Amino acid sequence: MKNQKKGFTLIELLIVIAIIAVLAAIIFVAVDPAKRGAQSRDARRSAEVTSILNAVMTYIVDEEVSDVTDLGLNTTAQDLGANDPDLATLEGYLAPEYLATIPKDPTLGYYYQIKQAETGSNRITVCAPHSERVTTDCALGTGISVSR
Repeated sequence: MKNQKKGFTLIELLIVIAIIAVLAAIIFVAVDPAKRGAQSRDARRSAEVTSILNAVMTYIVDEEVSDVTDLGLNTTAQDLGANDPDLATLEGYLAPEYLATIPKDPTLGYYYQIKQAETGSNRITVCAPHSERVTTDCALGTGISVSR
């Protein structure tokens, strides 16, 4: 009788290990938690920027504001919620009536910025200056920002 050895050859083991490594790499790329976390934080920033602008617009309609400079806005981006004396009246009206609180950036706790689009315009821009995926410049209106 022949003596048969039981087990796998070295080549078979290497092939199985290589297949498992390739599958693990594909799964890790598809379920990259850091990327998914950044996307979810940017989605929250986008939603909060939109809700701030909706609250400001609702306030303008309710109070029949004809000129946005009456709200303390100018063409320089200002931090909404940072106790800016120019924006104190607007923040005082927004927080209890139109927003539960003035939202902050989900990661760093910075405030979102608000500005008048250009001198003499009633267009308002709200932006998130600390986006993770996009280079944001509130002065240029790039990144996560909403204007109306």
